[in-house]
Amino acid sequence: MLEQQESLTSGKDIRAMVRTHDAEVPYLSNWDGQDLSSTKYLLDKSIINPDKYDYHVGDWQNYNHKIIYMVRNIYKMLKSQFLVVLAGEESYEYNIPKNATTWDVENLTPEIVREIMDYNKHKYLHHHNLINLPTDVFTKSENIHFCTFEGFIEDLPKQIKSLEKFLGMPICAEEYPRMNSTLFEWYAEQTDQYERNLEAFQKWESYIYNYCIDYPEWKSLSEVMGIDLIALYDIKSSY
Repeated sequence: MLEQQESLTSGKDIRAMVRTHDAEVPYLSNWDGQDLSSTKYLLDKSIINPDKYDYHVGDWQNYNHKIIYMVRNIYKMLKSQFLVVLAGEESYEYNIPKNATTWDVENLTPEIVREIMDYNKHKYLHHHNLINLPTDVFTKSENIHFCTFEGFIEDLPKQIKSLEKFLGMPICAEEYPRMNSTLFEWYAEQTDQYERNLEAFQKWESYIYNYCIDYPEWKSLSEVMGIDLIALYDIKSSY
């Protein structure tokens, strides 16, 4: 949606991921020779990661950062995670290329299920990032806009108005992308395999929820975001 806005440049303003994070390389070296003093970076949650990025390497305080931090239904995220990993997702963390790992879906064990869910678990671990956010660089009121995927689907005009206020720019949007392409993108012409993997998820569903969902963390995340995620997604302490 944001890529369609004439006032923003994709790659520079949208998801401006900084790839370097050591003292020897300028932190904003992806844009050498460009005046970035007034740029509004629209960064997603993946860059809020002190384990990988040292926000004190560059002069972050003097840039106008805008982080749009969106969460979505954790149950749907875990389902997608399970199905996509079984379909052969690559893992950047472990440097495993796409389709390099195969999973015996007919003979899953608790250990294997945990391994599957750990494969790219950073995708659904929001809380860890936020509790380590450097407060001298990012402030919630100025730099971070919290929202939910479901909020955009249910009331797009309301969310757009809130986003316009945060970004300080008009946004022209008539609809919000909402298609879940897990089946079509990852299981093209493999409907039978998708059904087998879906059955496996349903079999291990409660186990996955117990293993992956930390109720106290989601409660803390609700407080940080100012959104009652516990009530919104009906998150339970055990399954």
